Amino acid sequence: MKSIKTLFTQIEDIFPYYLALYNDEGQMVASTENISEDRQQDKVIYRFCLVDGTTFFLHSQEPLKEESIKLLQLMINQSLHNMSSYGKGQIVKLMAEGNFDSKILKRAEQLLLRTKDYYTLIWIEFTGDDELKALHQVIVESFKGYKQITVVPITDGILLFIEGEETKESLHEKGKRIRAIVNSELFLDVSIGISNKYTKLNDLYNAVMETKKSVEIGNALYPGKRLYITEDLKVEKLLYMISQSDRKNIYIELFHKEFFDSIEEEIYKTMDVFLEKDLNLGDTARELYIHRNTLAYRLDKIQKESGLDLRKFEDAMLYKISLLLKKSLD
Repeated sequence: MKSIKTLFTQIEDIFPYYLALYNDEGQMVASTENISEDRQQDKVIYRFCLVDGTTFFLHSQEPLKEESIKLLQLMINQSLHNMSSYGKGQIVKLMAEGNFDSKILKRAEQLLLRTKDYYTLIWIEFTGDDELKALHQVIVESFKGYKQITVVPITDGILLFIEGEETKESLHEKGKRIRAIVNSELFLDVSIGISNKYTKLNDLYNAVMETKKSVEIGNALYPGKRLYITEDLKVEKLLYMISQSDRKNIYIELFHKEFFDSIEEEIYKTMDVFLEKDLNLGDTARELYIHRNTLAYRLDKIQKESGLDLRKFEDAMLYKISLLLKKSLD
């Protein structure tokens, strides 16, 4: 631990207040000044999960800025480990959490995408610390033997880094498989996001954040699905770029608020399935187990009450936007 102690000595001039690093057994590893082990009061404590899975706790006399926390975690990682010994999981974890520099990127280029041009992410969101380790073990075991898939635990969930180009259907099946396995083995209902396709490793952190945002928006607008593909949420993400107050004004001023506020559940389901089936009457009727004439009657009723003929693309888009606006305000 000599290197980590040297690090804390060197950063003592940068921070005007003390910092101390403790392991998960409560033992002090290093500090910026000589303090006693029992000096526990009036501290801010940050939990660091390092790339090898070990946990450390950074005690600070004052709150730290997010940039300082990330920098300290990176420096501590580098002090405790030899970068050349890092494997795929450790490198992906560092980069996914935004803790990387030129050395880490160089190591990433040595390990990742050596024979592939693309990568995709699957993000499994879960905030329970107690079950996170078990969740990680289940996912690792599920994809054992898949050399193109690297599974790592990061803050608030599990990340799958998938090398190579995969179809949307293949990724969707992987997401469904994960949900089924986690539900059956751990009785957990997790939310899953599937990223866009990427080529540059230095985009990894932004890719993670974008995929997390997809899960956040998906859970808000489609809470029953729990499996969201970023590519399919373009309109939803566009709406969330608008402030909540502006969304509310648009909803009130441009759409039939009274109709959407009093709409029946049966009509909601009919319209949703009709959109999912690309405005196809036959496919929608089969999905709902109703006759085509019954579906046509419902669509006529919607047109009469809302002024929107969902059989027309423009009206269908107006309905979708209005419904998304309403859900985003609930």
